[in-house]
Amino acid sequence: MTGIIALAINGGQAVDPAQFARNLSAFHGGATRRADSADSRNREPGAGQVLDLAEYRTRINARRIDEALRSQSVDGRADGFSQNAGFHLARDLEFIHSKVLEEAFALPTALEFFTTDESIPVGVNSHTIRRVYSHGEARVYTGPGDKVPRVGVTQREESWPIRHIVAGYGWDIFEAASAGYANSGLLTQLARVARDAIMELANRIWWGKTGEQHGLYGILNYPWLAKKVIQTGFSRATVIANPDTILGELHDLVNFPHDEHKSRFQPNYLVMTNAVHDVLSSVRFAAGSDTTILEHFLKNSAHIQGVEIAWELEDIGGAGVDGMLAYRKDERGIQLVMPQGVTQTPVQTEGLGFSIINYMSLGGVVMRDHLNNVLGYADTGA
Repeated sequence: MTGIIALAINGGQAVDPAQFARNLSAFHGGATRRADSADSRNREPGAGQVLDLAEYRTRINARRIDEALRSQSVDGRADGFSQNAGFHLARDLEFIHSKVLEEAFALPTALEFFTTDESIPVGVNSHTIRRVYSHGEARVYTGPGDKVPRVGVTQREESWPIRHIVAGYGWDIFEAASAGYANSGLLTQLARVARDAIMELANRIWWGKTGEQHGLYGILNYPWLAKKVIQTGFSRATVIANPDTILGELHDLVNFPHDEHKSRFQPNYLVMTNAVHDVLSSVRFAAGSDTTILEHFLKNSAHIQGVEIAWELEDIGGAGVDGMLAYRKDERGIQLVMPQGVTQTPVQTEGLGFSIINYMSLGGVVMRDHLNNVLGYADTGA
C-alpha cells in the first residue's frame, strides 16, 4: 500500500516509499518537527521544519488513490477503459446498402446493330462463302442469221478462319469459404467479368479494330467494303454555315450504292459518331425553322429508316476524321459470324484450387452483298 500512497503524493509524482515512511513516523499529533537524527542530515533542504500531518491526510485520500488506480488501468493495461467512452462501437451505427453497385456493361454495338450467323457448326476450323457472278446480254431477234448473244456464270470463294476467344478465373477452398460466409457472390462476379471481357474483344474484332493479325476481318477493314471521302467538313461552324451542302453530302453518301449499281443495292440505316450526331441533331436546317438537319434528312430520304450511334467510328481516318457507315440491316448487309456464344467449361481442380475457362468462337463478319454498304469519312475538325 505504501507504494500506492506514494504515487498519489505530489500530484501523482513518485517518491521513495522508505523515505516517506520515515517522514510519517516522525510526526506526533497534528504538527511536530522532523526527528533530528543522522539519517536526516543529508535530506532535502528544510529538514526539521514544522509539517502539518493533516495536509498529508487530505492529499492521501480515497479520491486521489482511486484516480491513481484508474489512471494506471487506462494507461498501463490493454483491457483498460474510460468512463467517458460511448457504448456503441465504430460501425454499430453504419448502414450498408444491400444493393452492391456493379460496373455497367452495355450490349456491344455490333450485336445491337447487326444480325448474327450462328449456322456454322461448332468444331469447324474455317467457313467459306461461294459467290456466283453472271455476265452477258440479250438482244431482240431480227431473223435468220442474227447472232444470238451468250450469257455465262463464274464462281469464286471467300474463306475465313474460326478463332476462339478465352478468359478464365480461379479460386481456392479458402476463398470459397470466405465468400460463403460473406455471401458476396464471388463466383457470379468472376463469371460476369470473364463474359464481359470476351464480349468486348469480340465487339472490337467485329468492327475491325483488331483481329486482322489472326485472319479475321471486321467492318472497317473488310476488303470489299466501298469507301467514300466526304468533301465538306462536319465541324459545327461548317455545318451552321452550309446546311444545304451538308444535307446534300448525307444524301450522296447513302445513295452511293444505288447510284453506282443502278438501284440493285441500297442501305437502309446510317451509323455515325456521337460528335457528328450532336451537330446534325442540334443545328437548324434554316433560320427560323424548328427542323434540324438530321430531322430534315430522315424525313426526305427515300430509304434510310433510322440513325444509330457508335463510338467505334471515332477517328478511324486519323485524329478528327470520323466514320459514317450506311448499311443494309438484314442478312444481305452485314452479319456477325458466331458459331458459339460465350460458353463456360466444367470446373477444373488442381490441389486446393479450382478454375473455370470461358470461351467464344467467331469468324469475323460477312457481307454477302457488300455493295449494299458504304463507309464515309467525315472531317469533324474542318
